[in-house]
Amino acid sequence: MKQSGKVTFVMVIVAFVITLTTVFSFFVSFSNKNNITPPLFDSSSASFESAWLNEYGSHFNLSMLSKRKPEFDCETPLIVWKEIPSIESDSAIFFRTNNLVVNVYIDDKSVYFTNKDGYYHNLSSFNSYCYIPISYSDVGKQIKLEIYKTPVSLGYCIDNFSFGKSENVLYSAFASDISIIVASVMTIIVGVVFIWMSIISRKTYEHCRGLAFFGMFSLLIGVWFLTDTLWLYNFFKDVSLMEFCSHVFLSAAVPCFMMYIYDVFNIYSKKYYIILTSIGFFIFLLFLILDLTGAFSYGNSVFIQHVYILLCGGTLLVEMISYLSKVAVGEKQSKIFNIGVIFFTAFALIDVGRYYQGNEGDNSLFTRFGFFILAVTAVSVVSMDVIALLKLGIQAGKIGKIAFTDANTGLGNPAAFKNKFEELDRTKSNYSYIGLIQFDVNNLKVINDTLGHEAGDLLIKTAAEIIERSFGVIGKCYRVGGDEFVAITTYNHAPLACEDAINKFESYIDHFNNNPNKPFELRIAYGVAYYQNTTQQFQSLKEVHKLADQRMYNKKKELKARYAKKPEEAVIR
Repeated sequence: MKQSGKVTFVMVIVAFVITLTTVFSFFVSFSNKNNITPPLFDSSSASFESAWLNEYGSHFNLSMLSKRKPEFDCETPLIVWKEIPSIESDSAIFFRTNNLVVNVYIDDKSVYFTNKDGYYHNLSSFNSYCYIPISYSDVGKQIKLEIYKTPVSLGYCIDNFSFGKSENVLYSAFASDISIIVASVMTIIVGVVFIWMSIISRKTYEHCRGLAFFGMFSLLIGVWFLTDTLWLYNFFKDVSLMEFCSHVFLSAAVPCFMMYIYDVFNIYSKKYYIILTSIGFFIFLLFLILDLTGAFSYGNSVFIQHVYILLCGGTLLVEMISYLSKVAVGEKQSKIFNIGVIFFTAFALIDVGRYYQGNEGDNSLFTRFGFFILAVTAVSVVSMDVIALLKLGIQAGKIGKIAFTDANTGLGNPAAFKNKFEELDRTKSNYSYIGLIQFDVNNLKVINDTLGHEAGDLLIKTAAEIIERSFGVIGKCYRVGGDEFVAITTYNHAPLACEDAINKFESYIDHFNNNPNKPFELRIAYGVAYYQNTTQQFQSLKEVHKLADQRMYNKKKELKARYAKKPEEAVIR
């Protein structure tokens, strides 16, 4: 309980920090849009993106580039130019290109190349940032743009235009990325925190693997956000590297998110979901290997990646909407988080569509907003748990613990077992496995009659300690009678977990019995049975419990026959 409380507390803090910082980043982004740098020609009505001349001498507006019929391709560029007007001080020009190779010349002298050779070269889907300083000596000279289309440029544009004093343009260029950077850094921090939580809670939290996959997803998606910023581009100054990283991180993030949903929502019986997730990991590894070996550019797989995202997104939306319709009326928290997943998935799909429309602005805007909604729903869900606990109060918590705890062993008592058993019987379809382990301590009456009731109490406490040490790490243990115990586990791979726990259990008993100073021989019979979601073997947990009890009884007879030293010890009581 303490470990679970720590995890919940950390999740509350993380969720609130995500919400506050995301709101702040959107506020900053909105404020920046209201402080746009003045246009290139303050003395005329022409702004930077307009009043260019093409090769035919016609006026050309760069902001309309994505809406025009392409007049250029990978080999033949679109060339536009204009004259640099008078300036009062050293100035600069800045703009962002989306899926275009743009080279800039001032009087035929190269001042900026997107690529080292100035032409399309294995680049498919990328953003680059052009910053051109303008000095007094450049006044009256001709500034020329040479624009090449890339093969994947179904969506392309030139945007984020600004011109003015060098420091103002640089500030404006970097400030336009603040919302992305804040969201990226916070998403990365969330990823690290969730991975850390999955590690520290791996023995106590059933969905610890879900936390790990969500952490990896957040980490990858946060770095993917960063690859679309001037800050990172200015640091590495390599378009090819930015393009490669962008595709790698995105293609790895999608199957991680699918695995997170798979674990948290217990979608174990849907084989197509497992196949779809496996395809994602296969696509990621295949194209990564092909790119590293030089056989194929990772960027050229962007269309395949987007098709995969659409398949995953569509499947996820159908699954989540279906899940939402089946959630019980009282399970408000599940509905809220489910809605958050739906919004995040839908907004991510919108960004895929925006990419192929060539819209101005970054292509991860809706995805970031979707992540914000996901964070808010997480805050709501966790906050409801915390508020419910606060209302219960410390005293009520102590009373509740006493009411459901066996005073002699510290394990759950029959009332606690009954509550848990009935709850699992109602919700068994949410679990891949439910394991029931029935225990019975041999010779309690004999030890009570021959050694006294203090020895009998010690026998029960010793048995409880060994059962808790062996099975408490994979589930919950209860004392349901004088010498009877039950352990329940809902691990995804319960048979493997129980096998390991049984080995520990038997080694602890052997260690106790090998002690020459032991007060008595310790023999504990056990029986194991499982409910498996993918089979129709059992209709209720009562049938599973009955089978576990029968197997325990058979084991008890075996132990009695093997170790009885007196006739009365062989009698089944």
